[in-house]
Amino acid sequence: MSLAIALDCIFTGTIFPLYPFSTFAIGLNIVNYLPQPLDGLFLPSLDAILLFLWLAYLEIKHKVSDFI
Repeated sequence: MSLAIALDCIFTGTIFPLYPFSTFAIGLNIVNYLPQPLDGLFLPSLDAILLFLWLAYLEIKHKVSDFI
């Protein structure tokens, strides 16, 4: 399972991993359990954190700043 599918399964709802063959669904939908003021801030904050981690990985592993 890819990271994007795993994050969708955990945070935003259900997924059907065997869709054409089965209607089996998995998911936690954690966003629905958050208080109302945090509901709209959680996913953009998570996206920003993942972007920062990805950019840090690229800098550490591949020395991207050498190409600028």
